[in-house]
Amino acid sequence: MSVIYDYLLYTMTHIKYSFFSIIMLVVLLVSCKSGNTIIVDDGFNRKEIKYYGDISFNDDETAVENITPGGYLEFRSNGRKLIAENNYHGGVHYKMYRNGKRLYEDETEGQKFLAEAIDQMLSMGFNTQKRLEKLYRKGGNPALLRAAVNANGNYLKQSYIDYILTHGDPDDDDLVDIAKIVTFKMDGTFEKVQVLKQYTSNAFSNPEVSAAWFEAIETIDADFEKANLLKAVPAEQFKYPAVATAWMDAVKAIHADFEKANTLKTILKQPLTEDQYRQSIVVSNTITSDFEQCNFLKEIIEKENIPRDKESFAVLMQSLHNVESGFERSGILKKVLEKGLYTEEQWLLFLKEVALIKEDFEKASILTAAAQKMPRTTDLTAVYAESAKTISSEFEYESVLKAIQ
Repeated sequence: MSVIYDYLLYTMTHIKYSFFSIIMLVVLLVSCKSGNTIIVDDGFNRKEIKYYGDISFNDDETAVENITPGGYLEFRSNGRKLIAENNYHGGVHYKMYRNGKRLYEDETEGQKFLAEAIDQMLSMGFNTQKRLEKLYRKGGNPALLRAAVNANGNYLKQSYIDYILTHGDPDDDDLVDIAKIVTFKMDGTFEKVQVLKQYTSNAFSNPEVSAAWFEAIETIDADFEKANLLKAVPAEQFKYPAVATAWMDAVKAIHADFEKANTLKTILKQPLTEDQYRQSIVVSNTITSDFEQCNFLKEIIEKENIPRDKESFAVLMQSLHNVESGFERSGILKKVLEKGLYTEEQWLLFLKEVALIKEDFEKASILTAAAQKMPRTTDLTAVYAESAKTISSEFEYESVLKAIQ
């Protein structure tokens, strides 16, 4: 007989490998062949369901509506026991006990006991598929959302949410609520990712949906998974300022430099606005690796050229203050020089940044190359000379002065 598990979470703690323990485990395995078993044991509370046959609850989920002939349902938890069987007269026969005391279904205490037992069984994942369909028919997406909030465990919460996303045609309010459940009610990285990656690209056009989605993204601990979700955001969605800003904030929350840098590069698939240009460089400043940060800076300079506006260029130059490696810093300045500067103000900022390079050879080579391109204004010539004075090598210093004459 095949055994079908709706959901199985079986935690065994402090098992002693005695002869008695082995016998008890074998009994459990053999008994499963005559039915199905669900066990939830967190080390403090143990809940167990054994069942066989087709079982359904009433619409209010307060009683067993039907059990196929020969079937049964048994629930045990902390001194409570429920047994329900088909009575072969079209009804259900109950046996209910609380701490050894018999309860009856036609009494208030017994009815309350039965409803609570069914609620706990549903929260354990019993009859999940049937319940999904029934809840949706009865209450639509709101009923499934409530069930997801109250369900025990990430797997069950995901089951309710998946049904909404695949069958429920969720509206924007539903998508916001789902993202909030991921943020505040789920703690499993795998389940969070499985839910969030189902959001379609057009969902981001709603500011509330996108804000809730990005908030949920930031609760994912694994940088690899977080990065993959952010990389999957379609480039055309960055036309919405709120999406672009939220995306940048989420990238900033990635801890691993490699993942952060490679994720940040995905925004370069489309032309950047001035704000996006500045935001992306500010995010790159949170990359601790000189190599990874400078790789990104080189790529943004290559694809976007040198920004014409004063503020963006200043942000680009200031980003070099975070780069400790003289070699990497020189590489960025050479790339800037190669692309070309537009205004005298940009040249002034550029020359002042060159002066901060510690290595004489690198500094001299950049200044010599700059002398061939920069305008010969009084102010620029003076700043060039001041930068040259920071060279300690007399040979390199003289070659730099000759280049400007």
